[in-house]
Amino acid sequence: MNERILELIEQATETVDVSDKLGMPGTDLVFDKEKFAELIVKECIREIGYKSVELLDIDFYTHYQERLKKHFGVEK
Repeated sequence: MNERILELIEQATETVDVSDKLGMPGTDLVFDKEKFAELIVKECIREIGYKSVELLDIDFYTHYQERLKKHFGVEK
């Protein structure tokens, strides 16, 4: 798997306390699918930004950035 995808998976995974009522300590990893999807969309937007700078076409970036955000419901 692509190293960047693995980094995004790591960013979308958090350790949570799952200590039980008897006081037995424990933690678990929780993968947030929504956060992962949002990180992927943001990564795509960032890549479009790099390409638009390369092409010297900021309108390209602005247009597709907004389209992707709207299409996937990403706020930032």
